[in-house]
Amino acid sequence: MPNARVLSEKQATVNELVKKLRDAQGGVFVDYTGTTVAADTEMRRAMRAAGVEYSVVKNTLTRIAADQVGYSELDPVLHGATSLAVSHSDPVAAAKSSASTPTKRRAPSRSRPASSTGKSFPPRKSAL
Repeated sequence: MPNARVLSEKQATVNELVKKLRDAQGGVFVDYTGTTVAADTEMRRAMRAAGVEYSVVKNTLTRIAADQVGYSELDPVLHGATSLAVSHSDPVAAAKSSASTPTKRRAPSRSRPASSTGKSFPPRKSAL
């Protein structure tokens, strides 16, 4: 069993994710498998410029946070290499930023379900 310090760090991460998911106007999960460091850096810059928060997330902790916010339908997509992009001001900024950033990937990217003002949308192939 993890010690108290590890558990409190994980709980703090879940609380932060709950706040991000609850406050977000829109967001998208991105499978970053095959993304080069240069491509990831380019995407992060574009997202920052668009006012989008982008971070790699732990699936189990994100699943717990999503369940707490009422997004349990996201459980099946939280697997593999997962990153989360959220916008607190524009419902489509995260999806547009992840889809429009020209990157060089070793494997095709796949966006996972996005959410905009509480509505979930199905995954789609990314043009990245």
